[in-house]
Amino acid sequence: MKTFGNPEMLSDPFVLAPMRIAPVEEIEEEEEIIEEEVEVVTEAQPIYAAPLEFHSLRCEDVSNDRTHYYEWTFETHEDMHLVKRIEVDDPSQLQARFDRDWNQKTFYMKREGLVDISIERQENTLHVIGVVEGTRVNKALKFPNKPYPWIQQPQTGFRDFLLSKQNRFPFYGVHPEKIEIVECLAIKERVHLVPYGKVIKVDYYLNQGLEAMLGPFHLSTGWYDPKSCDLLKLEYRLGLFAWGESSIIRD
Repeated sequence: MKTFGNPEMLSDPFVLAPMRIAPVEEIEEEEEIIEEEVEVVTEAQPIYAAPLEFHSLRCEDVSNDRTHYYEWTFETHEDMHLVKRIEVDDPSQLQARFDRDWNQKTFYMKREGLVDISIERQENTLHVIGVVEGTRVNKALKFPNKPYPWIQQPQTGFRDFLLSKQNRFPFYGVHPEKIEIVECLAIKERVHLVPYGKVIKVDYYLNQGLEAMLGPFHLSTGWYDPKSCDLLKLEYRLGLFAWGESSIIRD
């Protein structure tokens, strides 16, 4: 999806954290600022064996008066789930790896000219490395004390919550501007969505600092199939009063 104030497509995973990618002067001191052209430092993504199970979804995204088309693929392997996103006619990439219980382990996203970044979880730390708008990023982010899961995009990772009796689900995401861990909140309810019938609606919020005191800041809303847990439709924030929309393409 987009970051706030940025008219260019960035990536779905960052829709859970508000604001745009920070300009160079806003990056924290521990990030090395490269004034000349920066070479991407992320490693090539591994090639995996054929999956045990596979399915895909085609999506249409409309925002900033532009339409984009994606294909999401979902692979089940013996020891993991692998989720990929490919944008039609565009070299952007997204790949996320989960264990068999849908705990997120890695996240990789590349958008030509904007971002090429990898996040990997090692025990209680997220290791972030790559380039964001010409600025090299190399950080080790420690999780706070609260035992919340790390989930970086609304398309995956919420299956247990969707199938549970819980209505509120706190989790962590990586903020795209500050490159730090932020606390978020998902709240669900069952609603009717044309033309799908009964679905699960989930509202996503930023829920820390000032937002926690004044009320969580609304980031996006997703509508999910109650059986497959596939994301049918997503409305996400582009700016304070601007929104984008993504929907699956029905055959």
